[in-house]
Amino acid sequence: MTVIMSVVFGRRSRGDDKYVKMMFETAEEFLTHFIPGSYLCDSFPGLAQLPKFLQWWRLAGEAAYNKTVG
Repeated sequence: MTVIMSVVFGRRSRGDDKYVKMMFETAEEFLTHFIPGSYLCDSFPGLAQLPKFLQWWRLAGEAAYNKTVG
């Protein structure tokens, strides 16, 4: 894992590194949302035309986005 981190991110890391933990948490969260059909809007794209306050699935997506960007 240290070699992969060195090649990809340009720095060595340990198992208790906060960035390694964050990477695994983000991957796990992504995979739970990646299940086909887990959101109704995947089957009915027209739901994306609803006002944002009615898009109940959007909160989880925006939270994941803000966590990885911030």
